Amino acid sequence: DKLKLTHRWAAAVNANPSALLCHPFKRTFSVSASEVDKFSKLSPTWWDPDSNPLVKMNPARIARMRNVIEKHYMHHSAEPIFHGLKALDVGCGGGLLSESLARLGADVTAIDPSREIAEMAQQHAMRDERTSKINYRGGMSVEDLVKEIMSTHCDGDFSEA
Repeated sequence: DKLKLTHRWAAAVNANPSALLCHPFKRTFSVSASEVDKFSKLSPTWWDPDSNPLVKMNPARIARMRNVIEKHYMHHSAEPIFHGLKALDVGCGGGLLSESLARLGADVTAIDPSREIAEMAQQHAMRDERTSKINYRGGMSVEDLVKEIMSTHCDGDFSEA
């Protein structure tokens, strides 16, 4: 069962994060310069529902996530549904998902390899107090984030890993 496996993995990481994270890894590249350039050019129209189909899809994505969280955590409190949860939005783009999660109470970190689009997302998020604390990290790949975490929580030099 995927949920049980995920829960066991999360418990193992919480118990001993070094055991799972602190080992050399072979660097892979998840970022394509041409894709970063393509999406960076879309930043002025990111929140326009006529230009970006994700704007119209976002309510369905959030509804599904709410459903899963409600069932898993048996959420029945007056607090926002994601209150106390941390969320990582990898490839956050203009922040559609990030902002929705923050409005539902999550503590959100959002990374994107495009500095331009992450800066635009941060500016958009500043319009609402509930989204203004999103930690946008532009110019960052998932591999960069892993290296940063490893260098913070592990002994050793992972700069060439």
